[in-house]
Amino acid sequence: MNHCYSIFFTCNVSMREGSGGIIKKPGCMYASLTPEPLVAMFRRGRYKAVATDDAKFIRILQATGIPCVLPALLIFSICRRGLIDKAKGLNWLERLSPFISEEEYSVTKLLLEEIS
Repeated sequence: MNHCYSIFFTCNVSMREGSGGIIKKPGCMYASLTPEPLVAMFRRGRYKAVATDDAKFIRILQATGIPCVLPALLIFSICRRGLIDKAKGLNWLERLSPFISEEEYSVTKLLLEEIS
């Protein structure tokens, strides 16, 4: 059984450590489920997008019209907008690194390091 690791975001983004499973937090929910329940969960909630780097799940999201973003690029966007500083962005990226591809991590780290 393939599990997707995704983060559902509302307007207020919050990155906090959790213990796995489904973790509800202000503005954020982390889930580890198969794709179909995640799609249903998204539709029941008040979420704006799903953050995932799972290629198969991205295709499912696109087919169902659900917006998605790569998790690390979301961190970069938050940092670039000045909502967090570069050090915090790099810290969040490091904490996210076990759950994303090496390529996504490396590219985003380079982008974050270029922010002045």
